[in-house]
Amino acid sequence: MQNTDAWEGSTILFSLKKENGGTKLLFTHSDYKASPCYEVCSEGWNFVLGTSLKAYLESGKGMPYNG
Repeated sequence: MQNTDAWEGSTILFSLKKENGGTKLLFTHSDYKASPCYEVCSEGWNFVLGTSLKAYLESGKGMPYNG
């Protein structure tokens, strides 16, 4: 999202956890400031990690955002 400083000073952490014969990706975005774009950014991360990256890892083809 443009024209916001909500990300400044925040920390993004990715970690991997072995689970049920596979690997689970854990994502944490801490110290994110209150912002009108919070919900949009949250939905974006859900799509990028939970849908597009998952599809890429499972099939070799992701679903990039075309907005």
